[in-house]
Amino acid sequence: MAIVYHHQQQENIDKLEKFNKNFEWFRDHYNDLYTKYKGEYVAINDSKVIDHDVDYERLVINRLKQRFAGDTISVSFIGKIYKNQL
Repeated sequence: MAIVYHHQQQENIDKLEKFNKNFEWFRDHYNDLYTKYKGEYVAINDSKVIDHDVDYERLVINRLKQRFAGDTISVSFIGKIYKNQL
């Protein structure tokens, strides 16, 4: 039982690390993302934009859940420009 728990714990740690890496990439590239995707939700995986849409549900439910089930995808809204404030 402890081995299964350890495996699940490590899997959660790996997902969190991937999420943090994606967020850091998002933060570092926000100004460029703002230029391209203002007013849209962007999906980020492995430090790149994999999809985007103005409608969150259409993006997540209709596309991402089908294509990337079980993967760690970061989805963020591109709203206001924040120059070096993230």
